[in-house]
Order: sequence, then structure tokens, then C-alpha cells
Amino acid sequence: FGESDKDFNLYNWIAPYSSILKKGGSVIIFCSYRYISYFIDELEKNNLIVKDVLRWEKTNPMPRNINRRYVQDTEFAIWAVKKGGKWTFNKPNNVSYLRPKYETSTVSGKERTLHPTQKSLKLMKEIINIHTNKDDVILDLFMGSGTTGVASVELDRNFVGIEIDKGYFDLSCT
Repeated sequence: FGESDKDFNLYNWIAPYSSILKKGGSVIIFCSYRYISYFIDELEKNNLIVKDVLRWEKTNPMPRNINRRYVQDTEFAIWAVKKGGKWTFNKPNNVSYLRPKYETSTVSGKERTLHPTQKSLKLMKEIINIHTNKDDVILDLFMGSGTTGVASVELDRNFVGIEIDKGYFDLSCT
């Protein structure tokens, strides 16, 4: 999507990240369906156990190439935990069980920014509520438009974000 994406190694950040993740800590990686197995292999090489693949099903997907292919209405995210500790899974009391499915609209209106892969605030709040507790630290190595940071702060989590693109970094600070 930009200069920083050229020659980007999708997986080389996993080893150093896993070394600082606390035992039982969760990692959630959004990725294309084309890379799921590669990410899982790399996570498992680095002391992480893959627990599930989450699906974000968009209620209003972008209708591209509708006469030549299926509408891309789903994004995937891999959930893994670091070995050696109890992980957080806050199942809401009002459901008997959770499916790894999150259904929200794509980002629009005042929430929408120029970032091409922006995530929904509602989506990120739901994921953060399930996989973290109040006062936990959330690290987003690819902060983009800052949605994870906004969700973290609104849910009383501590947030650290990293973004290589100054334009997106500045955008996330507004």
C-alpha cells in the first residue's frame, strides 16, 4: 500500500515480539486468507500456540469485480497465546458459547480515515474485551490509523503503538 510495504518481510517480527510477550499473553494477527498457514507455522516456531482463526464478516463489503469474483466480505485474524501461562478469554455471560465470528460494518462516516486497512472500532473493542483485562498492556506493532489504541484507552487498557509511516502515525494521534 505504500513505500514501507515494498520488500516487507511478513514474518520476521514474530520472533522478537514473542520474546517480550508475557506467558499466557495473546497475539492477534489480521492477515489475508492466503497467508494464514504461513503465519501459523511461524507462530508455532516461536513458543506460541494457535488457538483459533477469527473471522470479521463485514455487513457492507466493498463490491469490487462483482461480475468476476465473490465479494470479499471476510477478513481473518489468527489468535495465538504464549506457552507457559493462563491466557485471558472473557466470554460474555449473555451467550452460552462464542464463535470466532465478529460481524460489523466496515468503517464509514466520521470514523473513516485514509488508512486502506482500517479496522472497525466496534470490532477492536469486542476483541480487546475478550482477550484482555482492565489495565493490561496492548502493543500494536503496526498501528495504522490507531483504532486499536482508541479501543484500548476507551476500555481502560494501556496502549503502546508503533507505526513506521509518519503520515499514519500523525493521523492516529488526532
